[in-house]
Amino acid sequence: MLISTKRIVTILNVKGESRIDANQFYDNSTRVKSLEAVIYNQFGNEIKRFKKKDFNFMMS
Repeated sequence: MLISTKRIVTILNVKGESRIDANQFYDNSTRVKSLEAVIYNQFGNEIKRFKKKDFNFMMS
């Protein structure tokens, strides 16, 4: 089984940063094959790209 999740979050100011809720839960029966996050500025230009190796993995 393949589960794909795509989420777009728009942060309008600094106060919204705490509301991002950027996490993905999984357990022993789930394997994370790929994971990526991309940060864009207000003009749609890419600022930063995160790959699987940049994340901390903790099982629930």
